Amino acid sequence: MEEYEDWEAHCGKKILDLFWRYKCVKPLFVQRDGLPMSAFFMLHKIEVCGKLQKENGGDDGVRISEVSRRTQMSMPAVSQMLNSLEGKGLVARSMTKNDRRAVFVCLTEKGKALLEQNRKEIFSILDEAEHRLGTENLNQLIELSGRLFDILLEIEKEKLSDNRG
Repeated sequence: MEEYEDWEAHCGKKILDLFWRYKCVKPLFVQRDGLPMSAFFMLHKIEVCGKLQKENGGDDGVRISEVSRRTQMSMPAVSQMLNSLEGKGLVARSMTKNDRRAVFVCLTEKGKALLEQNRKEIFSILDEAEHRLGTENLNQLIELSGRLFDILLEIEKEKLSDNRG
């Protein structure tokens, strides 16, 4: 392992500081109408998956296994979140007559309305950030951040495979 003389000047510290600062602005985006950001993302994913499925001639609703795959969450974690969202009347689950094992989920009208309201509020904040930073700078930040996260995920996979092998 490499030794570092000056931790304060190292780009790794700057990246960690930036991640911390992103975490510190999280309150701008959480608990909108009692809806945690994770629930907002879940509702968003269900809506997006549902639209894709309808475009391809599929049924109403999305398989819970597909939600799990698209959110990269375990099935138990997805089920737990869906239980909470269903209890609030934001999603509904159903089964098909052909395959009783397949459970589908879709947004209720209340869920659609809350998602849209939250989306407008969040996008309003992000529009202001884009206005202040500039569209070109923001697009560059998004592209570079995406590349950085992809690289970090690759490194994580490599480390996991090294530890197993």
